Amino acid sequence: MMMETNMLKAKKCKLLTICILLFAVKGVLAEYHMQNFCNDELSFIWETIYQAKLDLSDDNIYDTKSDIYPYDRLGFCEMSLEAWITRYPKFMFYFDYLNLDCDDGHLEFYIGESNTGYANITRVSGLQGNICGTDKPVGVFAVDMQHFRIKYVPKRRQSLTNLFSIIITSYGDGSCPSYGHVCKNSRCIDGDIACNGYDSCGDDSGCDLGTAAIVGIVIGGVAGLAMIISLAVCCFCCMKRSGIKAGTIQNLPTSGANPNVYNQVQVVNQGSPYTYPDVNSTNVVQQSNIRPIYGFNP
Repeated sequence: MMMETNMLKAKKCKLLTICILLFAVKGVLAEYHMQNFCNDELSFIWETIYQAKLDLSDDNIYDTKSDIYPYDRLGFCEMSLEAWITRYPKFMFYFDYLNLDCDDGHLEFYIGESNTGYANITRVSGLQGNICGTDKPVGVFAVDMQHFRIKYVPKRRQSLTNLFSIIITSYGDGSCPSYGHVCKNSRCIDGDIACNGYDSCGDDSGCDLGTAAIVGIVIGGVAGLAMIISLAVCCFCCMKRSGIKAGTIQNLPTSGANPNVYNQVQVVNQGSPYTYPDVNSTNVVQQSNIRPIYGFNP
């Protein structure tokens, strides 16, 4: 019973550790793959996100079929993105990397939706031409609408990985809520992504914090680290006290036992709890003389 209680405590300790680690990595940027959204939409509303990292790998996208005419080869991958409706109804993005040979295909960036009866063919400002090569476009590109589209046009059937990656952020120009962050360029973004290691503001001002805020972040980080270390030490001590070591053999007291029977042993987590007499003894003890453990009778 004592061993079961200790094992239960150890499980609870592990579960608590996992919960704290998940809380610590809450701010990790959501990552999406464009090839999973061909002829589809990535909605920041439905995904409940304010920033995303989008990349692309080409696994025979040239053979993609049309939704309307499934027997016709579409030959490209086009996805649309939807921003929030009120607080952050616009988009801005910048390239993390570009590794798309122009002989393999190119990218096109459009503003607006493609399901409005006709596709808006207006290109994103600063990206009017087809994008390819290894020199990524420099700067932050803004979309003054709730939707924009990305189109990948391959030249052939091919298998390529890591063709490009962009960091996309939804933002607003109006009044910023208390939980938001006002950038130096007057754009309003969600406060959770203001200082997360990416250029969330588009002008590198996301981490321009006052002295008090910086001190608070440092103190909070140190306190969080101390909590995790304390929890790890506590778990180690709990498991050490329990004395649970898989595969160890513990000798049991043999007072009053027949001297012709060797010490009974218990193997933890390795087989049956029954005990057996020494089969090599010249005087084999009857089974009724064997002392059961854990309430089992062999």
